[in-house]
Amino acid sequence: MRYMKSAFVACFVCFIAFVGLSTIAGRNDWSPTEGRTLNQFPGLAYSRLGDVAYLNKITNAFSDQISGRERKIALYNDMMVNVLGQKWVGSVAVGKEKQLYQEPEVITDEKAYEREVIRCAEIVNREAAKVVKSGARFIYINYPRKDVAVNEFLPDFYLDSRKDYEKYISIMKSHLSEDVTFIDAYDILKTPKGSSASEQRYYSNDHHVNFQGQMLIYQKLMSLVQEEFPDVRVCQLSDFHMEESVVNGSFNRRLGYAVSSREEVLQVQPKEPWNYVRKDRKTAIFGRGKDYARAFMGGDFANTVVVASKDGKKGNSALPKIFISGSSYTNSLEALCVGSFRSMHSVDYRSNKSGKTVADYVEKEKPDYVVYIPNQSDRHFSYEMFQLHLGLK
Repeated sequence: MRYMKSAFVACFVCFIAFVGLSTIAGRNDWSPTEGRTLNQFPGLAYSRLGDVAYLNKITNAFSDQISGRERKIALYNDMMVNVLGQKWVGSVAVGKEKQLYQEPEVITDEKAYEREVIRCAEIVNREAAKVVKSGARFIYINYPRKDVAVNEFLPDFYLDSRKDYEKYISIMKSHLSEDVTFIDAYDILKTPKGSSASEQRYYSNDHHVNFQGQMLIYQKLMSLVQEEFPDVRVCQLSDFHMEESVVNGSFNRRLGYAVSSREEVLQVQPKEPWNYVRKDRKTAIFGRGKDYARAFMGGDFANTVVVASKDGKKGNSALPKIFISGSSYTNSLEALCVGSFRSMHSVDYRSNKSGKTVADYVEKEKPDYVVYIPNQSDRHFSYEMFQLHLGLK
């Protein structure tokens, strides 16, 4: 019995030592579950052992670098959602029919928010004037957050932000100049009351618009293009082979995939081959991945340049050129545009550090259309976000 106790103590000590050493040796930079940068251990400094801030850094690093951390979070979330039935875990809300949502945007100072929206409109007007002067049409598409467009499946406790969105869209539209062609995607992406979960135009466990929804945005854009280029090709859903799979969505990833999601259209391929050359990398525009980024354009890149021609040198001069600025919201739109334009150049200023503004690119490249999509998943409007996607920050 004595030997068994000694063996147990030895095993326990070894286990603690292993966890401790593997934690200290941890160099994980990013948590895909939480979507944030992880704390790292500071350099060893004996002179700072009495410094509270230094000790807090060590404590935070232990929490972030503990061995098997992502798995432990996933097990915790699984217990909270599937065992205890909790509808709110971290920044994700579990809605009806397993629709997942970002935490709501709460506006505490409406006057300040109105001023921010007006400032957003002012910088859009200023940069749009430069774009129009260079000979391009400036089209601003505003994508609503998922909780605005897919409102019917919100959990009962969730704050309804549709009125806030509609109010600030009204303010935005009233302050935009004639240089800006404005498209409110809410009018396109909302579905009639009583629509089933499968009829929605956002992925059930992700903040991105699904392929069917993006097709509607693309077709609205092309209706504007047809005013000047009536013979341009406009794609339809029937032009594609579409496969369904469970999407590895950003909201479900934060829950460690605790929610069992339904299959949705993700992988698509044109039925007839498209002739194009991708200049920035060899990645296909329609991929085979299990998440939105890999399924469309292969991910988010600083620059994406695609020329619709066989030799990659000259596109069909009868077709227009398009320039797109935005975040991951634009990926599937970019892919669709390849089939309709002579060239498609998109920039994502979250990683594009060229120092060039949208107006700078347009002055040099002379596209026919500039599509500006400043939205991200956390806010309806943000001055910093608008600056960023104009290349001003």
